[in-house]
Amino acid sequence: MFEAAEAFDVRYLEYFARLGRRYVMSLKSSNQKPDPEKVELAKIKVEQAMREIVDGQSEFAETFINAAYSDEPGTVVWGLGMTVWSSAGPMMEDELRKRGRSILDAAAKKRPAHRLLVKAHAIMAKSERNYAKAHRFYDMMLRLDAGDVEAVADKIDLFMVQEEFQKAAGMMAKALQKWPGDELLIQVQNAFKRDSKQCPRCGTYMRFAAPFCPKCKHSFM
Repeated sequence: MFEAAEAFDVRYLEYFARLGRRYVMSLKSSNQKPDPEKVELAKIKVEQAMREIVDGQSEFAETFINAAYSDEPGTVVWGLGMTVWSSAGPMMEDELRKRGRSILDAAAKKRPAHRLLVKAHAIMAKSERNYAKAHRFYDMMLRLDAGDVEAVADKIDLFMVQEEFQKAAGMMAKALQKWPGDELLIQVQNAFKRDSKQCPRCGTYMRFAAPFCPKCKHSFM
């Protein structure tokens, strides 16, 4: 939903920010993980609200958002907060991003076991190039659910962004053993093959354009 933030008029983003602030203030604290089915229902309804906005049917949007809040309030706050944070525009970008982050920060304090809120903070940290912080949030996701393949794939991808291809290779090998044939992991593996190479002398993985091996100094020139 928040990927389409650029499609929204600033006045709607302002509305989402106000709505997100209102909802996060009424959000009750809980250390319990939300029901996955309720999360999915809430996501569908919030996404429908966003589509209504894009289609010019704003009068129906709050109906869907209120219905979603009844299903799973933390998910609604996540959707609103991330949409505002992801907004673009030369005049409002910084201010809206701050407001979106503020909503997500407040929600995460009240719902620390909500996977989507944890992932939101990983995404924000990655966008700020605070990779160590992003890794911590992905690790938090894996503590919530050791079987979260998406978190594993995102963590491997982050290692590649950092050009830590040796770490990415080790984690990917373990993940593919645990989840053979997983579509997300295969996508990451294909990206890894495209962007890296292996030293023929010591076996170390590095970025594809590296002129020499960082470990044994073997030259590719």
